[in-house]
Amino acid sequence: MVYGCGNTFVKFVFFFINLLICIFGGLIFGFSLWANLDKDFSVRIKELIHSVDPGTDFQDLGKYQASLWILTAMAALLFLVGFLGCCGAVCESSVLLSLFFFIVIICTFCLGSAGVVAAVNKDKFYDGMHHVLTKCGETDKLRQNLKPIEDLLTCCGATSETQSHFPCAKTQGHPPNCEEVMNGYVEKHGHTLLVVVFVMCAVNLLALIFACVICRASRRVDYTAYYH
Repeated sequence: MVYGCGNTFVKFVFFFINLLICIFGGLIFGFSLWANLDKDFSVRIKELIHSVDPGTDFQDLGKYQASLWILTAMAALLFLVGFLGCCGAVCESSVLLSLFFFIVIICTFCLGSAGVVAAVNKDKFYDGMHHVLTKCGETDKLRQNLKPIEDLLTCCGATSETQSHFPCAKTQGHPPNCEEVMNGYVEKHGHTLLVVVFVMCAVNLLALIFACVICRASRRVDYTAYYH
């Protein structure tokens, strides 16, 4: 058992930080898993890309989705680590705290890297989607392939430049084009996800500092006078 008001305070703060890690890990896991498994959106995007160009011109789209899967895995691991950190704080185990320290360092590095990759590739994702949607306005067959996306997102036309070629533009007044709706869709949820990721990294750094303090204090229990 650690001694002294300061070390006891650090112990409870460490417990609280690990509780936050559990919460943020769960939030990141939920957002990133939803972004990957929303079948109505992701499957139709893939079908549309395949119908326009089944080649390998859209690697940036794959990188963006891969970064979300990395976030999903890291968030699940951090949720578990946060739980173990709470147990380590209560038990004051140097072994658990040391293991916690190294796992959190690795997870924080991977989580931050995935967040940076997602942020960097976001513009490339937009460029790739613009290329795909522009092609959709070239022929009647490709315009027909966009119909499931239009129904799902309540939009009309591929891009602002090609919207006039779609029948819905003549019957629905001035609805938003699908590129505008999809970019807003990704921007809204992607921004939320990135904010949570970087807040999570900051919380992890605090947890690492407090883990070192508790581990050191738990090894000096014989020197009780030092803490009084």
